[in-house]
Amino acid sequence: MLTWELACTLAWLGRDAEADALFAPLEGAWREEPSAQRALRAAHYAAARGDAVKTAAYLGSSINTSVDFSSHVIALDPWFDKVRDHPDVKRVLLAHRLPAATP
Repeated sequence: MLTWELACTLAWLGRDAEADALFAPLEGAWREEPSAQRALRAAHYAAARGDAVKTAAYLGSSINTSVDFSSHVIALDPWFDKVRDHPDVKRVLLAHRLPAATP
């Protein structure tokens, strides 16, 4: 977990080569044993890097798997500001949009 957090921090700082070096082994291992939680973390990393295509791919298998990672949250979460307007990310958000809550 700490390696993922450091990779995300480095990505936010624009230190992409260092971030990628830390994240690459995690991503490889996570592909071998995928889970929604791992896809969620990979989506966060891709968004921190500004990689909308990878963000959209990882969102597709992790969105709406928890209250904290619903399409409503992602639509507002500043973490996804770099990629939110990309057509691939918009498509995933629309495809997985939850119905509005009714009183």
